[in-house]
Amino acid sequence: MASRVVFLVCLLVVLINTVYTAPPEEAKPLDCPAGEYYEKCSIAVCTRTCEHIRVSYPCPGIAPGCFMPECLCSDGKLRNDDGKCVSYKECL
Repeated sequence: MASRVVFLVCLLVVLINTVYTAPPEEAKPLDCPAGEYYEKCSIAVCTRTCEHIRVSYPCPGIAPGCFMPECLCSDGKLRNDDGKCVSYKECL
């Protein structure tokens, strides 16, 4: 009888621990800087950067699947070498 009680207590502890340590269904969105927006499921293969203006290399616009959440540049801006979103003119 005592071993059954110990087993049930251990089982209860494991279940409670599992419930409290389970990750939430949706993680907290990234805190994006001004001029950027949060994208939960990005389908872009690569982020448009100022480098795309200087060197033309293939970068497919869409890929199958869903990539990690990220902050993307708003209003057609591009990411510069410092990782900041800037206008096309600022890239030149």
